[in-house]
Amino acid sequence: MSGLVKIALGLWLVTACIEVSDSSTSDETGTKLAGVVQDVAGVVSAEIQGDSDRPQQINASAGSAILGAAVLFPPRSLRTTTVVRLEQGESLLHPDLPSQVGQSVEMGLSEASRAIVVSAEGDAQAADAFAMALPLSDSGTMALADLDLATVSVVFLASDPARQRNVIGIIPAKEITVIGRRLHFMTKLFGLYQGVVTGQTISERKEFGTARRMLTSQVAATLPGVTWSPIVATLAGRSLEVTATPSGLQGTLSCAATLVAIATGKPLMTAKFETGSSGRLIIGDSHTGEARLRMTCTEENGRTSTSPWSEMLELPVPNNN
Repeated sequence: MSGLVKIALGLWLVTACIEVSDSSTSDETGTKLAGVVQDVAGVVSAEIQGDSDRPQQINASAGSAILGAAVLFPPRSLRTTTVVRLEQGESLLHPDLPSQVGQSVEMGLSEASRAIVVSAEGDAQAADAFAMALPLSDSGTMALADLDLATVSVVFLASDPARQRNVIGIIPAKEITVIGRRLHFMTKLFGLYQGVVTGQTISERKEFGTARRMLTSQVAATLPGVTWSPIVATLAGRSLEVTATPSGLQGTLSCAATLVAIATGKPLMTAKFETGSSGRLIIGDSHTGEARLRMTCTEENGRTSTSPWSEMLELPVPNNN
């Protein structure tokens, strides 16, 4: 049985155990709250006992922006006693994220939850799958009562020590249980996880090697700011030359330009620029009317930075004569 199938089959056994408890030691399900080593600035560090015969849970800091997030380790899911951190991460959302997780680049992704980072001291590995709970956002798309939960997935950026690489991927709705307003799922990798609305059903879990790095909000707050000069966009026929000049980026990993229809607010297309923040978009014949665009770049440290919108562009009806 493959690891991904094992995780999917075990989902219902463990996720129901993740319940944020008011007790400082345990709750009625038999889950033991892990001993907190430190709780500072929204970052919780707690010790998971490797020889415990009870599930052990870590809850997010009560004063943090990720209140309600939790991670639960079944017995012996960690081989040795390990200090585990739970904290907020920087969002993975990026115009090129769909293609990074094996989806169509035109598929829009929106936030369903904040990004949550779970990490282990000394780069420890999990011996078996553990469970996570991500609280849904209280505004925007996730505030709608009639949201189709089949379009909610979890994207992740995690460390895979066994293969000595970082991986980026997506967990489909069929592997996620929604209890109250939290997304419950299982994983075997420490890393950054974020709920997203995909707009369409994702059929299977996918995972790819990546050079992208995960970034915690605590570290992001120490980085210097980024400023953008106005975007220059020159249209010649169906070709759109785009130049954006950011200042303060710390080693650009990738950039993507997104063209949006002003009338509807919906993306018309996204183009990835491999060599920096300038490039060319070939406009499809169906893309007409008023539009604007902006650039998003990902730094080597994992931070994303988005430019202001360009001036309005008039995309003409193509001349097919």
